[in-house]
Amino acid sequence: MARNLNGDGHIRVASEEETKSKFYKYAKEIGCEIEYVTLYRKYADLISKCHNEKERDDLRSLGALEITNLLFGSDEIHIVK
Repeated sequence: MARNLNGDGHIRVASEEETKSKFYKYAKEIGCEIEYVTLYRKYADLISKCHNEKERDDLRSLGALEITNLLFGSDEIHIVK
């Protein structure tokens, strides 16, 4: 999620844990902490039970879209693989 362009031109991509923590803090700030946790758990549970890699990728995309919509009010997301 978060990218920092260092002086040497390299891009640092935040880890999943860093991103999850930042999103949680933001959700708390804007008053949708419960909704965020519910969505995160919903998709984490679905992904953990799914054994098809294509379906897991699709679930990740759907989860990212729903969380983006919740936190930022957008229904568009760009997923780069």
